[in-house]
Amino acid sequence: MKLQTCYDAKNGIIITHYDKATKIAHKAIEMLNSGLYPFDKENEFPELILPQNIKANTLDHRKYLFWAVGMDSGAPSIEVYEGARKMVEQHGTKNIFSMKKKSLREMVQQNITGGVTARNNPVEAIYFNNNLLKQKYDGDPINIFKTNDVNEIIENICQFKSYGKGKSCLLIKNYVKFGYYTPENPFDYPIKPDRHTVRISLSAGAITTEPQGIYRRDFLEDITRDLYRKVTSHEKIDPGDLNNAFWGIGSKLCFKRSLSACKYYNCTLDCEFIPRLDTRGTFFDTRKNQREETPSLFAHFGLE
Repeated sequence: MKLQTCYDAKNGIIITHYDKATKIAHKAIEMLNSGLYPFDKENEFPELILPQNIKANTLDHRKYLFWAVGMDSGAPSIEVYEGARKMVEQHGTKNIFSMKKKSLREMVQQNITGGVTARNNPVEAIYFNNNLLKQKYDGDPINIFKTNDVNEIIENICQFKSYGKGKSCLLIKNYVKFGYYTPENPFDYPIKPDRHTVRISLSAGAITTEPQGIYRRDFLEDITRDLYRKVTSHEKIDPGDLNNAFWGIGSKLCFKRSLSACKYYNCTLDCEFIPRLDTRGTFFDTRKNQREETPSLFAHFGLE
């Protein structure tokens, strides 16, 4: 296994460190299995909670997951899935699957935090995706998964509005967890990289940049996804569990923006610093020296 890989970015080089990524992955899984904070509560992961009126292993549940994962951006995940569950509980999947745009808009605005915005329009996505599901996949998202090629599945999912590679990986993770899809190699499918995964990887040294400075989040996410796919495949780590571990640590601990808090809650990832993300969530500042008195690179480039 190649221990280091370099990627050419416009403003520098991004280097992945397989050995450190492996160490981080094993420690994250240990934290997930410990039952200690931030994994000390039931129903910790919002996408695993079912709406009250549907059961697992049903078409209704597969549709719910497909809609909910597609909306999982622009607001905290807990709020998105809570709103998606309310939509299904109030209207039922059959009605949602046949709704016109006006009814969809009213339903989304009543239940989803932020409703319909210029950056996030779940109404158009749900309407388009419902029609595409009917036309190409017999109305059932499980038919998107009728291939053993994970990359082909990702391409299939990316046909749908609001779905890029990241959300496609999240849908795969959830379909695996509920038994709707079984990969040929259970350790060889990509995690959904997000700001939490990138921040942890930068903080603990699985990814470094030369020089330190501002780097695009989406490029870092692509690199992170490929890195941890190698790790899970080689180390026989469940990608879904690793995804959940990174999300829990990132959303509950990294979110506090304090290494002291990490130490207090016995986080074992050995992070050296907390990389900043600009207000739009587009760029990471990879400098280790980011004290308040340090001039902000984001301000210098007009990003905050």
